Amino acid sequence: MRLRHLHIPKTGGSAVRWALRNVSAIEVEPIDHSLRLCDLADDEMAITAVRDPVARFCSAYDAEVRRDRGLASRWHWVDDAAREVADLIERYMVWMAPYPLVYWLHDAETVERKCAYLLHTETLDDDWRRLRADLDVPALPKDGHRNRSDDPRSVPKPETVALLHDFYREDYELLEAIA
Repeated sequence: MRLRHLHIPKTGGSAVRWALRNVSAIEVEPIDHSLRLCDLADDEMAITAVRDPVARFCSAYDAEVRRDRGLASRWHWVDDAAREVADLIERYMVWMAPYPLVYWLHDAETVERKCAYLLHTETLDDDWRRLRADLDVPALPKDGHRNRSDDPRSVPKPETVALLHDFYREDYELLEAIA
């Protein structure tokens, strides 16, 4: 069985990829955001990370703000949450972060069959300890979550969160099914 790292944007995958880069048992290729679980060969299994979908979207938004992609500086600028979410999702569709987790993982059966290690950003330290117990992998870099924002301005309005929850409904259902 070959182990491959499946990188889902804004899930801590870059830190995971960095830590796995010299582990001979795991194939770590250049980041390919088009690679999905269903694309793996019969003899391949994945190591991947997932994250709360709304937190993932907010992280992507904040990263784009830091890159000065012409987006407003923080969530507080929005008057109409529905327009905000529709506009942001439309803008981001050229970039992979807003794509639902189901794009990469498909469904619970595929995750069960093709994912050898499923790491959760919210519990990454504990998940990584379990991975280290099974494989000879190094510690994660201490600054692995370099895009984390503790700025209260980086939190969208409750109406916007509700719309994002609705947009990512299938992701939340998948995360519940694989918990």
